[in-house]
Amino acid sequence: MTDSDPEVKSGTAGKAGMIAIATALIGAATTIAVAYINKGSPAAEVKPSPPTPTQISSSEASPNPAPTPALDPQPAPQQFMPTIHQIAGIWTAQDGEQLEIAQAGSRLTMSGGTMTEAGPLLWQGFGTINDRTVKWTGQFSVNGNQFEMECSGRLTSTGKSIQGICDSMGQKGPFQYTR
Repeated sequence: MTDSDPEVKSGTAGKAGMIAIATALIGAATTIAVAYINKGSPAAEVKPSPPTPTQISSSEASPNPAPTPALDPQPAPQQFMPTIHQIAGIWTAQDGEQLEIAQAGSRLTMSGGTMTEAGPLLWQGFGTINDRTVKWTGQFSVNGNQFEMECSGRLTSTGKSIQGICDSMGQKGPFQYTR
C-alpha cells in the first residue's frame, strides 16, 4: 500500500484494517505463548458434574434411593520381603569338619578347618544368605597351597542342615553341615 491508495487516504477503513491485523497478530502470539507454556504440563481433566435433582427425570428417581456404600481404599500390595534366617554358629560335617558362621543381617563370614591326609585344611570366606539360599566364596589353604572355592547351598526347612556344592576350578564336591 502506498499513500496514494484510496483506502489509506480515507483513514477510517485503513485504521480498521490495521486494528484487525494487529488483533489477529496478538491473538496468534497469545495462542503460541499458551501452547509453549502448557507444552510440558498435562492437560486438565474435565469431569462432568453430577446431575442436579432437576436434571434427573421422574423415571430415574426412586422414592427411597439406596445409600451409596462407602468404598474402603484398597490396601497397598505388600512387597515380598525374604526372611533372613539366623545361621550363625558352629556347623559340623559328617567327617567332623567344622564350619563357623558369623552373621550380620544377610552378610556372612565363614571360617573353618579339618584335618586331611595332606595336612590341615583351613579356610575363611564371605557370603550371603537370601531366604534359605546360602552362598559364599572361600580362600582355602592346605599344605602351603592356596585356592579359592565358590560354594552354594540351601538351608533345609527345619533350619538344622545346609546342603549344597562347592566348586574349585571346575572340580565340584557336595557338602552337608548340621547343627
